[in-house]
Amino acid sequence: MKHSTFIELIHISEMLSDKAVVHYLKTFNRNISVSQIIVLNRLGEEGAQMPSQLARVLGYTTGAMTGIANKLVQSGYVRRCTQEGDRRVSKLVITDAGRILLEEAHTHGLKMRETLYSVLTDDELNQYLSIQKKLLHHLMDDDC
Repeated sequence: MKHSTFIELIHISEMLSDKAVVHYLKTFNRNISVSQIIVLNRLGEEGAQMPSQLARVLGYTTGAMTGIANKLVQSGYVRRCTQEGDRRVSKLVITDAGRILLEEAHTHGLKMRETLYSVLTDDELNQYLSIQKKLLHHLMDDDC
């Protein structure tokens, strides 16, 4: 691959990702960040977790995770619970309101992606899917 083509691919990929996130947040009409949605999703899928564990798995600093957790707690989407016998150990748990918001976020994201990908033909979608799978397998297998 020519170097200029590779640079253009990186640039276009980053622009697409950035535009998609901005569009999602503009049209979702909730006072919530993508990072908060990612944390809610993790709690919804994996159950209660310590903030430090979430930070490590999601690649956030502990300081950033504290800010995300505080906002989610203040909004009522997450609650903190402590373990009996050791009140120093605190876990975050998604609330019913958090589950409702997460479902709305998933539904909105699906509709947005359907609109985005509607400009592609079936063949183009299949090619794009194949390329994405190949790149993902490469990252997972070779631990790039």
